[in-house]
Amino acid sequence: MKIIIDQLNFIIGNFDQVIVAIQNKFKTRGITVLPCSLNDLATKKFNPNYEIYYQNVDVCTTDSMILTKWLSYKLGLKIERVYGPDLLLALFKKTNLEPGKTFFLGANKQMLEQLKNKLAIKNNNQFNFITLSKTATEKEEELVLTTIIKAKPNFLWLGIGSPKQIELAYKLRKQLPKTHIFCVGAALDFISGNKKQAPIWMQKNGLEWLFRLISEPQRLWNRYLISIPKYIFLKLIEKLLLK
Repeated sequence: MKIIIDQLNFIIGNFDQVIVAIQNKFKTRGITVLPCSLNDLATKKFNPNYEIYYQNVDVCTTDSMILTKWLSYKLGLKIERVYGPDLLLALFKKTNLEPGKTFFLGANKQMLEQLKNKLAIKNNNQFNFITLSKTATEKEEELVLTTIIKAKPNFLWLGIGSPKQIELAYKLRKQLPKTHIFCVGAALDFISGNKKQAPIWMQKNGLEWLFRLISEPQRLWNRYLISIPKYIFLKLIEKLLLK
């Protein structure tokens, strides 16, 4: 099922249905996919400069359990969360990946090495792992993007967080019209084990935000205590969460 939230195109349903719908889109052209969090929606709402980047996203999934539960209630349907790490692992298993044509871009070299081990990648030439530091200069960023463009990957997994990964996907799209770009944020950190995930019971009850806030208070306090609550409050007032 397709719906629009804040001018973003979502595919919702049970997990397997969403995965199949995304795979079906591979047949036409390169697509940009975002497991969309409430932070993404808040960023888009409160930062007009990022609007053009988010409009470049072709498909959003419900990365947020709170959003998933809200849509299930609003629509009266059983909707499952399509969480970034689960999306990556499902497509990794179910998609025919051509050697040398899958790229992972992360902010931490050690994390990428751990990811390689977790994905049981034995052949170093099978997949490509590139680091882009959060403190990278414009020149360093340009060199990384040029490397990716020259390689023309079939699949590109961006794991450097929003809104930066959305901006990079936008910059790469015109040069890589056939590449499927996935903006999966912390998914690479979680799968690699570089960061701990919230316990399953917290995830299922929409409390992952609390676990992450306690784990990284200095980095995430503004997101979870100001930006997202402000967004939810405004959407409730406007009654426009679901269009």
